Formats: sequence, structure tokens, C-alpha cells
Amino acid sequence: MFTMDESYALLEKFLTDEKIYLIRDLDFATICKWLGVPVKKLEKRVFDELGLTGDGLLYSYRRGWPAYLEKKYGIKL
Repeated sequence: MFTMDESYALLEKFLTDEKIYLIRDLDFATICKWLGVPVKKLEKRVFDELGLTGDGLLYSYRRGWPAYLEKKYGIKL
């Protein structure tokens, strides 16, 4: 089990380095299960830091992916 600070740091790493948001059916509750932290606690941390729910955070990453590909490769999705 990770501390809340460790869990938040791992969540950030999972999203930025590992790009786990590309896993189609992945939801925030599953990530919390992987980390062994209660959904409500990690979601509160995400909301306090970013103003988003856990699933809202995943959605914002997923929504940004096409813009990233267009900027990097000139590909429109």
C-alpha cells in the first residue's frame, strides 16, 4: 500500500509516462485498486490539486491525445 503522496505521484507517472489513459475500459476506480488506496481519498487529492474528478482526469487526457498527435505528427483524428 502506498501513501497518498506516493499514490498521487504514481498516478501522475502512470498518466504521463505510461499513458495508461489509452486503455479503453480503464476507469479511476481500477487505478485506485492497483494502488491500494480508497477512491474517495485519491479523488479528493486530484480534485484539490486539479479541480477534476478521477474519471474527469482520465477523460481530459484522452481528449488531449488527438491534439497531441496532430501537433507532433500532423495527423488529424
